[in-house]
Amino acid sequence: WKAHLQDHFGSAAQAIMPRMPNPQNARYAEWKIYFEKIIPLLNDDLILIGHSLGGIFLAKYLSEERIAKKIKATLFVAAPYNTAEVHPLVDFNLGKDLQRITEQG
Repeated sequence: WKAHLQDHFGSAAQAIMPRMPNPQNARYAEWKIYFEKIIPLLNDDLILIGHSLGGIFLAKYLSEERIAKKIKATLFVAAPYNTAEVHPLVDFNLGKDLQRITEQG
């Protein structure tokens, strides 16, 4: 995927595909710490793409936190949508207010 993204967006773009910690027993708090270490490395006009659990992670993070970068687009690919009442995903459950996602890009 990384090579495909580079081919599509050209040499001016940089694709960063972090391997999130502990994927077999993922915890939101661990992923949040890891993601927040990556944010300072990112430029403005970034495109965030989250696949599967990475998608619900981005949705939860962007609905609860603010990124000090300009987000050009956010894409959720095959991401589950879930609340604690519907189908609990441990601590990746989304809150009811997702407005902050839209506000950030």
